[in-house]
Amino acid sequence: MSVQQSGMVAAAPERPLGLGEVMSTAWQAMRARYGLHVLVSALALLIGAVALLLWVGVAVLLLSRVAAPTGDGYAGPLVVLGAVLLLLVAVVALLAMRAEAMRVVLVRHTLDGRRPRLGDLWRDTRGYWGRVLPYFLLLLAGGLLGVVVLAVPLAVAAAGDGDRVAFGVAIGATMLLYVAYYVGVFWLTGRLYPFTVVTALERHGGMAAVGRAWGLTRGHFWRTLGYAIVGAVGPAMVIWIACVIAYVVSLASTYTSLFVTLSNLDGPGLDEQSLARLLAVTVASSLIGYLLPGVATVLVQPFVSCFSTVYVTDLARRQATPHDPPPPYGGWLARPYPPQPPAPRWGVPPAAPYRPPAPPYRPPAPPYR
Repeated sequence: MSVQQSGMVAAAPERPLGLGEVMSTAWQAMRARYGLHVLVSALALLIGAVALLLWVGVAVLLLSRVAAPTGDGYAGPLVVLGAVLLLLVAVVALLAMRAEAMRVVLVRHTLDGRRPRLGDLWRDTRGYWGRVLPYFLLLLAGGLLGVVVLAVPLAVAAAGDGDRVAFGVAIGATMLLYVAYYVGVFWLTGRLYPFTVVTALERHGGMAAVGRAWGLTRGHFWRTLGYAIVGAVGPAMVIWIACVIAYVVSLASTYTSLFVTLSNLDGPGLDEQSLARLLAVTVASSLIGYLLPGVATVLVQPFVSCFSTVYVTDLARRQATPHDPPPPYGGWLARPYPPQPPAPRWGVPPAAPYRPPAPPYRPPAPPYR
């Protein structure tokens, strides 16, 4: 692999980082290669959108050819389309995870003074899907288990022949399980926050990566959770504003179309030109409604990736020792920070730096004669 070297990159301080330094280092790393960050995010989103459009086209074509006006012949095609949709969702999710790994590797290259290209990032994350697949399946199993657990009380109540007491108990149990489930998800999210950085940089895989991420956050759970929330607040606000704008545009278009349609019910109706304009406005507003949140996500996701990478690498370097074994498959090795001077205690002025004593005074030699 040929990676260009450059001095015009961000550099993290050689000391444990506080929140402000994590944010400023992440911002510098993002600015140094922002175009490549956006390109990686946009490609994953574009592939997902194209796959979804192809699925919609195939679905419309297939269902339009079903020769059963009663709807009896739709069962088979719907099952096939549902299975294909689930497969597409899984593929898009894996692409999004690979894109996140590429952004993590890009941040590390940037902080180390290198300028990789898109192909370099793809090669550096080769094997990532195999390393992350067990964790991906574990997340899928956890989600399915949560759905089953939350549905059990309601299923028991439905089998109780309309008993109001049983139904009330089932609702209460479902709410308690719902709260417990999401508290557990919240806790696991904090404990496994370094997982993507561990799998992408150190190249741990499967449960070894889970154990490594778990070990990094041991004793640092609340700090990790707080930093993660602070780092995600700004991007989340941008995405929320984009969603609000998209919703307002879509809502205005919907009500405009409805008003125009109702206004022409008693009249001669819309001519072809007016109908074409109305259709164009509706399609354009719908595209804005769907694309604007995606574009906002693509634009702000690089900062989230940079922030998490800088924080997790700082966390790894805080806990590293000179005798740590190298990670498997040639991954990134966290080097410990150099020894730091002791921090001054509150109310005690810092000690003056040591200076060697001056040599004893000697009178100048008499002038030469």
